[in-house]
Amino acid sequence: MRRAIAEALERSTPRAYSVTFLLRRQPRFKPIALDLSRHPEAQSVDVRPHDLETYDELARNKKHEE
Repeated sequence: MRRAIAEALERSTPRAYSVTFLLRRQPRFKPIALDLSRHPEAQSVDVRPHDLETYDELARNKKHEE
């Protein structure tokens, strides 16, 4: 946020839409490099994503309870 505001000020465009544009142009998260050389077991971990349908079902149940 600070970077976008500073850039908007540098460009003499200190408006909300300018800051919004600059924020959308910047990547939100920078990938972090991890050194796993000392943990070889962590290099082969298989991560399976959770079924997101579960959350939809929880939301539906909550609405029925209310």
